[in-house]
Amino acid sequence: MPVLDASGCIVAPGLVNAHMHSGENFNPGLYENLPLDLWFVRLHQVTRDRPPEADEIHVRTALGALLMLRSGTTCAADFVFEAPEITLEPLEPIVQAYRDLGIRATVILGVADRSFLASLPLEPAERAEAPPEASVPSASRILEVAEAAVDRWREPAGLTGIAHRHRARPVGTAAL
Repeated sequence: MPVLDASGCIVAPGLVNAHMHSGENFNPGLYENLPLDLWFVRLHQVTRDRPPEADEIHVRTALGALLMLRSGTTCAADFVFEAPEITLEPLEPIVQAYRDLGIRATVILGVADRSFLASLPLEPAERAEAPPEASVPSASRILEVAEAAVDRWREPAGLTGIAHRHRARPVGTAAL
């Protein structure tokens, strides 16, 4: 194991950002002082019909990772929601950005079982004025993408991976 000379340095453990959204790294300052519901409608990706280009996703993720590293944060849980639905294509540049910068990150797939507008207590006239949203993917589609993402990017000893549920196993059996 290599030994580093840290004489005259302060050595501290890295901080952990336990809940962040890399998809919002370009958003600060765009809309100030809005209630959350209005912010979602005006700014959030719920009305997108396709995700941004891979280069944009990579840059916005890398920007957030660099800002975290600059502040001493070396580990993050990135809760990713990409309209119209989460797929492997927008996940690729997210995982790659974290790997490029060497930050420990767990990517959590954000999914919903109903549209954003359906979650708001809107009057019919207010709902009619809202921009259209993408349809919510089926549960089977969500599971298909989640399993494919875990298969593709799960590295138990790696720095970056996809969040997944550990399945219980009988006592005395080995983990996979």
